[in-house]
Order: sequence, then structure tokens, then C-alpha cells
Amino acid sequence: MHVVTDGEQALAFLKRQGDHTNAPRPDLVFLDLNLPKVDGYEVLEAMKADPALRRIPVVAISGSKSEIDIARAYDEQVSAYLVKPPGVNEYFAAIRSLKELWFHAAELPPKGATSSF
Repeated sequence: MHVVTDGEQALAFLKRQGDHTNAPRPDLVFLDLNLPKVDGYEVLEAMKADPALRRIPVVAISGSKSEIDIARAYDEQVSAYLVKPPGVNEYFAAIRSLKELWFHAAELPPKGATSSF
């Protein structure tokens, strides 16, 4: 697992720029929608516009239960939307559940695959 602290770093990591030129291509991204500098929606938009990144599943993480925020995230092509649980234990339990789903039950897209149409 790799962690960055803001949206600028997230984009640099994903695009392998600056200090992140040797960053691995993630299989799954947990994306806080309220990142500083560049917000999570902008990171998501950049990912979905980039053929090398658009198939990486993105789990949006937010403190908001607002239907508008949830709809916006799904409109921007998130794979799942997680409302931050109130406690640390519940938060990590939710992350473990998502990890179990994405790495043991779901089929991830092949790395480097791009659409043929």
C-alpha cells in the first residue's frame, strides 16, 4: 500500500512524475474526495481521462452521506463510495472488507489493457 497526502501527490504518483517516477501502477485506488491542493474529484477526473489510468478501480472515501455527493462520485465513474465510519476500528474494518472484495472476489482489469473500440 502506498499513501500520499494530497491530490497533487496523488496525480504525480499515478502519472509517475517527479519523486514518483518509479511508482508501481496501483491495482486499486482508495481516494479521499476531500484532499488538499487538488481535490479527489479532480484526481478522479484526471484518472478517467487518461487511457493508462481509467480502468483502475477507484473507491471514493468521504465523510459525506449527501445524495448529491454520492451521485457526483458515481457520475465521475467511481467503483464504490465509502462513507467514513465514525471510529478507527470501524474504518479499518471497512477497508479490510473492500480489500477482500477487490483482491479476492472481484476480477480486476488486466494491467495496461486499453479499450479496442
